[in-house]
Amino acid sequence: MTNNATYLDRIKEETCEHLTQKLAENNMQLTDENYQALTTKLRATINKFTHEHSNNTTNTLAIIGDLYVPTLTLQYLNITQKELDKLVENHDIIELTDKHGNTGYPAFQFKNGTINRYIQKITNAYLSYEGADPLNLAIYLTTPSQAYGGKNLITHIAEHPENYATILNQTLADINDILRH
Repeated sequence: MTNNATYLDRIKEETCEHLTQKLAENNMQLTDENYQALTTKLRATINKFTHEHSNNTTNTLAIIGDLYVPTLTLQYLNITQKELDKLVENHDIIELTDKHGNTGYPAFQFKNGTINRYIQKITNAYLSYEGADPLNLAIYLTTPSQAYGGKNLITHIAEHPENYATILNQTLADINDILRH
């Protein structure tokens, strides 16, 4: 019987071989910029894979944090269901639906009874891409990264609001790079 360590070794080896081959085929060098984009995308892919193949729904919640149910979201934002639907339709907030059809809204996108405007700009840009997955965005925003000193993007933005324009531009470039491929 093969154990996790053996599979992990095989995954590492095959992934590194594939990446090396693709870099050579495309005459590409890894740089700080594309290394970070690749690392972020790989982490999001791993998180999504483990979420989809796990029977444990707490895995995703451990990554993205609390979810507000629709009624709580309506009360928190003091809006109607129609207004909430419009926010989702306009890609202004993240709405997640689990495999059982339950809907929730990640709490990290709200602040002081309103939508966190810093997160809203990123949400809008990401979800405006055709086929963009809201779960991938939630994972992208909440996965710790070396680019942010081991913290997630939301924490990094909160700790450095004075650098938001630069952070937003880099994030939008990363999102564009991630969703183009």
